[in-house]
Amino acid sequence: MNSKMDWSKHQLIEELNDTAKIWRLKKPDTSVQAVNFINIDGALLVTGDYGRWSFCREFHPGGEDVSPHYWLEKIRIGSTQETGDFDAKYLQEQIKDKIETLIETFEGDYQNENFAETLQFYKDLQDFDDIEPEYISYVNGDKPSCLDWEDIPTGKKMNTSLEVIFDAFNEINRRVKAREGNNENS
Repeated sequence: MNSKMDWSKHQLIEELNDTAKIWRLKKPDTSVQAVNFINIDGALLVTGDYGRWSFCREFHPGGEDVSPHYWLEKIRIGSTQETGDFDAKYLQEQIKDKIETLIETFEGDYQNENFAETLQFYKDLQDFDDIEPEYISYVNGDKPSCLDWEDIPTGKKMNTSLEVIFDAFNEINRRVKAREGNNENS
């Protein structure tokens, strides 16, 4: 993430009950830069100083860093919130990065069927300039089955508030994982 948020002075407060699980990052004695992660009815609601965001999956801290693309997908499915603005130049940068990563990942195993199909798909995506609806239509119809939706370039630069939210996800994960590790060593 790129938000550069310093969470070291924030408290992690957990409220776990029968109806909701809440993880709150906040500075002591203030409500500045507060972020609340609320699991309720199988969904996640994030509230606080960085907006209100709803995701159609629950958050379970303590694991690895979050995949922003996974969580962006969970916003798209469950709501019409805008996660960023379409930018054709940025889309081309994303596609170029995907192609480079794909080639690095397969390191010479270019006969692999998934490699060939995915590479061709990414190359076909390069034909789209600034026509977002046509791009989305193409992606929805021709996405290779070997790719997850989070592997599809969106051409959208992420909303800055969401970058902060994803940093907060990771901070909660680190703290819960560290606490669980300390409990195992006790």
